[in-house]
Amino acid sequence: MPFQNKKGRGNILKKALLIFLVLVLVSATAFALYSYLKPEEASEEPSVEIEPVEEKDDSVVETKTPEHYCLTCGQKATEEDSRLRPSAVIIENHPAARPQSGLEDACIVYEVVAEGGITRFLAIYTHKDCNNIGPVRSVRDYFAEIAKGYNALLAHCGGSPTGYSTVNSLHVAGLDEFANSGAYWRVSSRKRPHNLYTSTKKIRERAQERKFDSNVNYESFSFKDNAPLEKRPEETYVTIDFSSPKFKVKYEYNRESNSYSRFMGGISHKDSNSGKQLEAKNILVLMTSIRVVDEIGRVKIGTLGSGPAYAFLDGTITKGKWIREGSSNTVKFYDKSGAEIILNRGQTWIEIISPDKKVDFPESKG
Repeated sequence: MPFQNKKGRGNILKKALLIFLVLVLVSATAFALYSYLKPEEASEEPSVEIEPVEEKDDSVVETKTPEHYCLTCGQKATEEDSRLRPSAVIIENHPAARPQSGLEDACIVYEVVAEGGITRFLAIYTHKDCNNIGPVRSVRDYFAEIAKGYNALLAHCGGSPTGYSTVNSLHVAGLDEFANSGAYWRVSSRKRPHNLYTSTKKIRERAQERKFDSNVNYESFSFKDNAPLEKRPEETYVTIDFSSPKFKVKYEYNRESNSYSRFMGGISHKDSNSGKQLEAKNILVLMTSIRVVDEIGRVKIGTLGSGPAYAFLDGTITKGKWIREGSSNTVKFYDKSGAEIILNRGQTWIEIISPDKKVDFPESKG
């Protein structure tokens, strides 16, 4: 090998150093670039799943199922039953007709003297069906006038001349047994005329055949819930004289049930269907003119206008007045200040008497 001088060796060292520096620079650049571009290592901490939050749709409004109430007595009913046309049935109260059937299922019962001091009932059924109602008797003009206020289907067997004429003149939806025998039946356990019966189903079926309206509008009372137990008195009563002792009525207040047990002629007045004593939530006493108009003893009763009244409910006694403005209106009851009396939900008995008849109750409760 030829000999190299110092100058040649110096050039070689310079080149080697330059190459070394270039390699170092390239390595450093590559390392930096790798560190910058490499993916981050996964965290060793456990992952937490976050459930997605469901957004609320403001357009969706929560609604409660609406409650429906019977117009006649204020009790809860289905929507369909709350709009039913009332059925009014004339039921007799001769001692041979007792115990009656179906009075316990009526929304309202009117009681009034007919001939000879014998009282008779007009029972009005709306939301509650009854399969056995009776004994059914004949119509009088005042029964037709009362039924008209409720736009009721009026079930009866025969009637007085003024009774028939009032049904026609007021366009009452009458269902006389003589022309609608399919809606009635007679039982063998009682003698005529105390053995004729009907039902709400048969009345409505016959009304449909006659093409009477099934739904109608009419005025109703205003209703409330029972008074709290602590506000009810321990005991009270009311007695009503219609004529003779056989027809004397007494109601005894029951604090626990907030209702009035009914007695007639000194004994418990029971319904033949169930054997249970009749119970009323409200008792309304209406005083009006009652006068005999013929030799048979038929009476004329004032059903329009106004007059003195009593209301018995929640164990309390309210003195006031009744008002009925027209034949298409129902009767309303007001206290002495002129405010309408709000009734309890449930059965109401409306007792119609003349002002000279006695209504007895503890004055201390009035």
